[in-house]
Amino acid sequence: MELPPAVIVMGPFDTKRSSILDLQASVTQTEVVPVITDIGLTPFPHGELGTDKFNLSISQAIKEDKTRNGPPLDQIPRYAVTKLIIDRAKEILCKWHSARLFHGIIAVGGSKGTVTAASIMRALPFGYPKLIVSTVPSSGTTPIFETIDIVHFTADMAVPSKLLFNILTNASAVICNTAIAYHSNPPCEFGLEPPESVGQIMGLQEKKRKVGITACGFTSPAVETIQAYLAKHYPQLELRIYYTTGLGGLGMERHISSGELDGVLDLTLTEVSNYITGGIMSSGISRLEAATRAGIPNVISLGALDITCFPSFTTVPKRYKANRGSHQFYIQDDGVAVMRTTSDEANAIGSYIHYKLLGNAKKLSMVEVWIPMGGLSLLSTPGGRFADAAADEVLFRWIRKMKRLRERDGIRIVADTRAINDPEFSLKIARSLLKMMGLRSVD
Repeated sequence: MELPPAVIVMGPFDTKRSSILDLQASVTQTEVVPVITDIGLTPFPHGELGTDKFNLSISQAIKEDKTRNGPPLDQIPRYAVTKLIIDRAKEILCKWHSARLFHGIIAVGGSKGTVTAASIMRALPFGYPKLIVSTVPSSGTTPIFETIDIVHFTADMAVPSKLLFNILTNASAVICNTAIAYHSNPPCEFGLEPPESVGQIMGLQEKKRKVGITACGFTSPAVETIQAYLAKHYPQLELRIYYTTGLGGLGMERHISSGELDGVLDLTLTEVSNYITGGIMSSGISRLEAATRAGIPNVISLGALDITCFPSFTTVPKRYKANRGSHQFYIQDDGVAVMRTTSDEANAIGSYIHYKLLGNAKKLSMVEVWIPMGGLSLLSTPGGRFADAAADEVLFRWIRKMKRLRERDGIRIVADTRAINDPEFSLKIARSLLKMMGLRSVD
C-alpha cells in the first residue's frame, strides 16, 4: 500500500508552538499528512507534539539516548546543545528521506531557529521541497541558507495575528502542492539517479557528466553561446547554470563539495567584487574554494569583476557617493545601481583571487584562468560605459603573477585580446574545459 504524501513541520516548539500548530492544522486540511519535528532546546515528550507516531522532539530523543556519552543537556552550553540537535536531526531526516517517508519539509523560526532549520535542511538533497517561514528578512538569508533551493517567507511571529495566519496558510499551500507533486513523480535530485519514467521523458537514461557555469546578465551572451554549443555537440553533458546573486555561487560551491559536479566553467565572478566592495550579490569569503580543493577541472574567467550592485542608488554607501569622481554608476531599468570597480578595488579583487586559487588548490594542473582583455562584461568593452583599462590592468597583473609563481606546478594562465562575451572567446574556454575533462573535440 502506497503511503500518502507527507511533510515535516519543523521548528522550536518551546518558542514557536502556536505557529507550528497553525501550520500543522493548515496542512491537515489537504491530503498531505503533517508530522512535527521539534528542534527547540527544551525537550518535550513526543506525545505532546501530537498523535502521529513520527512526531519527534529532537532534544528529547537525545535525552533518552542511553548510548550517548556526555553530560545531560541542561549542563552544557546552549550552542553545544544546538549542535547536537542539528547533527541528530540531520541523521534522522536523511534516513526518513532515504525511505521515502516524507515528501517535503517546512520550518518556522526566529533568527536562531532559522539558522538551525537551514543547517538541517542543507543535509537533504538539492531538489527536495524545502521552505522556511522566518522573522529574518530575505536580504539577510544568503549566509544562512548557503544554497539556492530553500524557499523563504518572511513573517513577524512575535504574536499571533491575522497577517501571520495568512502567511502560514500560504506557505503551507506551497509546501503541500510541491510535496504532492514530489510524491507523484519524484524529481531528479542532485546526487540521485532519475526514476525511469522521468529519465525517459528527459532523455536521462544514461548518467550524464555535470558541468557548472556561472552567469549574470552582463555575461549572458557568453553563457548562451556556450550553452548552445554544448547542447548541440555534447549531449552527454548536463549543464547547470548558477546565477551569481550570492546564493548562486554558494549553491555551486556546495554542489562541488558534495561531488555533484564533474567540471566548472567559472565564467562570472561578480560575487567576488561584491564581497570586496560590500555589494548585495556577495557570496562571502568562501567563493572560489570548492573546485580548487576538489581538484576537478576548473576553468575560470573574470566576468563581471568590473561591477558591484546595490538595490538602488539611495542604498549606495556614502563613501562611494562622496567620491563620485572615481566611481561610475549605471542605474538599470529596475532601479538597481551598478557601480564600476576602481583600480584600488581591482587590486583587492586580484589579491583575493590570487590567494584563493594558490592557497586552496589540490591540483594546480586542474586550474586555468582566462583573461578577457577586451572587456570583463557588456559594460566594459572599449568605448563602453565602464571601460577602464587602468583598473583592468591592475586586476590582470595579479593573475599574471600566478603564472610567474606557479606555472611549473601546472596552473595555466591565458590572456586573450577578445572580450568575455565574444563568441570565439566563449567557445575557446568551453573547449579548454572539455579537454581537461577528457572529452574529444567535435570541431
